[in-house]
Amino acid sequence: MNANLERGLLLYQQSRHEMAEAELRQALASEPHDSYAHALLALCLAHREKFQDATAEAQQAIHLQPDFAFAHYAHASVLLDRNRVDEALPAIQEAIRLDPEDADYYSMLASIHSSERRWRDALSAAEQGLQFDSEHVGCTNLRAIAMVKLGRKAEAGTTIDAALARNPDSAVTHANQAWTLLEKVNRERRWNISANRCGSTRKMNGLGRESLRRSRRGTSFMRSC
Repeated sequence: MNANLERGLLLYQQSRHEMAEAELRQALASEPHDSYAHALLALCLAHREKFQDATAEAQQAIHLQPDFAFAHYAHASVLLDRNRVDEALPAIQEAIRLDPEDADYYSMLASIHSSERRWRDALSAAEQGLQFDSEHVGCTNLRAIAMVKLGRKAEAGTTIDAALARNPDSAVTHANQAWTLLEKVNRERRWNISANRCGSTRKMNGLGRESLRRSRRGTSFMRSC
């Protein structure tokens, strides 16, 4: 792996996206046809809300290597960030067709279904991903969110407790645990909604949306290049 690309990947995993972008652009300056670098740069740019550039990089990655599943994954991720869900779905389905045993791709599929409130489809996708990686953070958390929405709160709590036992420092899982508890309280007290509860309900809903976004990001992106 190109040294700049390797540093860019590490910086991306550390959420240092501006520095990661610089390293990835240097990597592409020396190897402009590296589809992996283009795909990773697309994800990095999306984090920085440079969505047009991110889309262009993802499309370039696909152009250079149409059968590279990760390029289609990156494209799906950028499209979802742009709320272009109808386009994101076939993109991630193509990634899964090309590499049907990558839990990251099922996590993305679950996230897409969740964004459209298709909770049964989201649960199915998350559980498919867990068949290939039983400890996948994104699939675990998205599975728990879908279970809560489907009224299976006890199972969701067990799922999150198991995830925290494996990785007690996971901020994503802690956020989902808080959201799950808030959702349970909201359901139990729905009969007694008051003006004072409205503000906390809006806060809960915001936490839920953030949990979905952060769960989708719980991936390593360690690929053979």
